[in-house]
Amino acid sequence: MPIYTYLCKQCGQKNDFLVRGLTAREEFKCSRCISSQLEKIPALFGIASSASSSKGSSKCGTCPGGSCSTCS
Repeated sequence: MPIYTYLCKQCGQKNDFLVRGLTAREEFKCSRCISSQLEKIPALFGIASSASSSKGSSKCGTCPGGSCSTCS
């Protein structure tokens, strides 16, 4: 079951909804102002790359060179 994000046109609140099926679409309402004027916004997702495991990358992830005081 996918989760979709909708933006409220009245107050700007982002709302996430679990969609159980295309035929059984529920009436979604904003969690802040209870408006039903919502617009579906594109989902953002990340793609893992092998760059994090390449030579010279940080083991701790807080600095690019791996030489900051938080890296061990």
